[in-house]
Amino acid sequence: MVRRNNSGRERNSSSQVLFPEMRDQKSVVKDIRNYLAGQVVGITRDEALLDELLKCIFCHIELERQNRQPSTDQGSSAGAIGKLYEDTFDVLQIRFPGLFDQGSRIELAPEHVEFIDRALSVLSIADAPRDLIGDVYEAFIGTGYRGHEGQFFTPKNAVKALVAMISPQDDDRIIDPACGAGGFLLEAVRAGGSLEDAAGRVYGIDKDAYLARLARLRLAIESNAIFQVECADSLAWTGNGFDSSITKGLMGSFSLVLTNP
Repeated sequence: MVRRNNSGRERNSSSQVLFPEMRDQKSVVKDIRNYLAGQVVGITRDEALLDELLKCIFCHIELERQNRQPSTDQGSSAGAIGKLYEDTFDVLQIRFPGLFDQGSRIELAPEHVEFIDRALSVLSIADAPRDLIGDVYEAFIGTGYRGHEGQFFTPKNAVKALVAMISPQDDDRIIDPACGAGGFLLEAVRAGGSLEDAAGRVYGIDKDAYLARLARLRLAIESNAIFQVECADSLAWTGNGFDSSITKGLMGSFSLVLTNP
């Protein structure tokens, strides 16, 4: 079916163009959340839906890096897009062992994956002005919950400005002891120049195990490597296996601290 918008231009009414001129990232993410909450059967908790969306986001980023954009192919069916995402997720699990639960897979139906793919395709994820993961986490978990838990995402423009002021070099060893979803670490990796050895120079700590895992995933997708991001209380520096951790053993060797405590 074809429909005309207010300006008289024709546009398809399929899910492919539910966001025809919308470029506001928060609005797109909110629409994805509302769609999943209303359409997905068997997965109702926001935390579980968030996990599924994150899987799709990482697959989407990987496909973009390969210049494969299924939503732009008018012949791509929901089944074909869903299968492509499943295959991509399987590859990512092999490439990054330990980042995902063993045997995990995308639990969404193909039509749900297709909707997500088409929605994400209207965003410039590689050069987004806002922190996509921060917006996603806020939409699904909520600012009230995050504030109560002491979790605050630094705006991406502030992250970029602060990292630019510090200007990390390839020989800097960097730590964020309250890294959250890894915004500072990700920007430091991008600003440092060489991605090949970034995993040996950039470290993170967060008291929330989910966010520490999320930071590892973001950094892995960005640089094709597994980073040392640990779950611990950086104010205590003890417990939870942290006493024998790699990061604690490096204390005193870091040349830069980038954090929003």
